[in-house]
Amino acid sequence: MKLPDAFVDRLRCPRCHAPLAVGRSFHGRRDQAESLALQLICAACSCSYPIVNGTPILIDPERSLFRPVEIVADYERERAKPPRGLLGRIAWAVASRTPHVTSHRRQRAIARRFADRLARERPSPSVLVVGSGTEGIGIDTVRAIPGAAICEFDVYLTDGRMLVADLIDLPFEDASFDAVVAQGVLEHVIDPQRGADEIHRVLAPGGLVFSTTPFVLGVHLPVADYTRLSRLGLIRLFRRFTPLECDVIEGAAVTLAYSLAYFWMAVWSSFGWLGGAKIAKYMGNYLIFWLRGVDAFVRRSPVSMDAAASYYYIGRRSEATLGDREIVAMFKGVGLCPW
Repeated sequence: MKLPDAFVDRLRCPRCHAPLAVGRSFHGRRDQAESLALQLICAACSCSYPIVNGTPILIDPERSLFRPVEIVADYERERAKPPRGLLGRIAWAVASRTPHVTSHRRQRAIARRFADRLARERPSPSVLVVGSGTEGIGIDTVRAIPGAAICEFDVYLTDGRMLVADLIDLPFEDASFDAVVAQGVLEHVIDPQRGADEIHRVLAPGGLVFSTTPFVLGVHLPVADYTRLSRLGLIRLFRRFTPLECDVIEGAAVTLAYSLAYFWMAVWSSFGWLGGAKIAKYMGNYLIFWLRGVDAFVRRSPVSMDAAASYYYIGRRSEATLGDREIVAMFKGVGLCPW
């Protein structure tokens, strides 16, 4: 399996958390590829989970939005697609080099603080990275911790994927990790509270969680985009943790940039051509990217705490649960309505 050996023994059934054993299943013709026949089988409930090209797909189709059969089918379709033609490669090269409106420097600085704290508190930590398909900015600072063992997963399959799993039913035994990183993930989880509870379960006592999530930002992933959390909402979601830091990543200026981008995309696509929205998305960034510089000042305002484009949270696993009165006392904004 592609999963590092340090984590294989910690794998558990996502349905009942019992140990798993490798087995084989030959449904259909016996000349099928062996990689599709390998399975992990639960010793308690007898549920079986496929291993595809060395990647376990540990998702319970009865409890998850995702289906292993569909995940494998999507993977095979992507592999069968022809490579981009010359014009496609040129278009992607141009699009990928347009300026961004978010502050990568600030995001890296926040991730660095988390990595430094983790390295001080937990030498050679074991770290679970949730939603690693799109790598979070600054995650390399966590990878760089001496002796760190990193386990990554997402809900879709690629050639290099270690593990396919769902945050709401993590396939690991209790207290498996020293830290969990979930950057830009919670808004895409159908039940974020269940996801936060699962993070608490798989963290060792005193373990750390690092999460980032948008607040004032439109839908940015087809279908799977469900939730926006204010700063207090984020603290309440992680109420079984002790908050160490919870603050603005990008403030009201980046919120304005996002709103302008969605406005231009809506205008261009209102003529019935969705391609116009994609052109507006990339070309419009040249008109608004400078707002991230303004945001370096604006985000210091308490009003930006109320109208942030995104927040981050760093917390420590606790045996106590924060009460709602304790959470309300942590409010730092202004609460001014703009109309």
